[in-house]
Amino acid sequence: MVSMKDNTTRFFYQAFGLNIRSEIEFQGVPRLAPGPFDVDVFHVQRKAPDTQSGCRGASQDFLFWDPNGGLVRAVKGEKLEFAYPEGGLTESTILFVQASGMGALLQQRGYLTLHAAAIRSSRGKAVLLAGRCGIGKSSLSTLLSRRGYKVLTDDLSAVYKKGDEWWVQPGFPRIKLRPDVAQAVGATGLTRIHPQVDKYFYLESEGFLEEPLPVELMVRLDGPPGPPRELNLPEKARALTEVTYRREFLWDIDPQNMAKHFQTCAQIAERWPMHLFGRDAAGPTLEETAHAVERLL
Repeated sequence: MVSMKDNTTRFFYQAFGLNIRSEIEFQGVPRLAPGPFDVDVFHVQRKAPDTQSGCRGASQDFLFWDPNGGLVRAVKGEKLEFAYPEGGLTESTILFVQASGMGALLQQRGYLTLHAAAIRSSRGKAVLLAGRCGIGKSSLSTLLSRRGYKVLTDDLSAVYKKGDEWWVQPGFPRIKLRPDVAQAVGATGLTRIHPQVDKYFYLESEGFLEEPLPVELMVRLDGPPGPPRELNLPEKARALTEVTYRREFLWDIDPQNMAKHFQTCAQIAERWPMHLFGRDAAGPTLEETAHAVERLL
């Protein structure tokens, strides 16, 4: 359980290139001195419409909720309202705000949001590690960070165009890890996300970068196991569409966003090399995958 501060307390953070004022204290995340802010995160008294997860609204005023009773409303890329179950604020609700909430808000601000971690290569550019939940993005980025590759963001990558290149913003310096991976890399100071979820927050503040980087390539983690291979242009465009973070936020609320989304994915597919690394429960191991990915870095 995480205690809420009184309504006069605000904490200031920076993530995804934004200054954030928040009523939630993000444990372990470096704070900023109070000052001007781009995003306001605050609590409201409101119940989820039903016990199932769902979403509704418009692209610039978007409400969504989860089965645990957490609720978030993203407004015009500037506000994140949140509510939590009667039992109180939990790490699960905080993750809902930091992940789904920020994902929706970043989309409202014009970012392409990808379900991907990002690390810095030996050439000083970003490499995205993209894939579905549970495929091993966070574990892989943590293993690579132990080999000297700095982490830029975990799980949610905010991509934008600057000049002729596509860049990715640094995210919150928190990584979600399974306990076996945390033990293998010597991670300490873990906080369990939810009593029913066997994953923990790991604060990787020393290994996180604080400045955006241009993206040079993307690694797609997906099964079945097989030799790594480079994707062709149609495969790259499809991969970007499939790993878009919460793409239902874009498609279900405003159908016009679908065409814009496809256009952006097609433009990026023309620029980025992409490599497919087959991976599922049958293998390869994380260590084997990290060794293979490191050859691209």
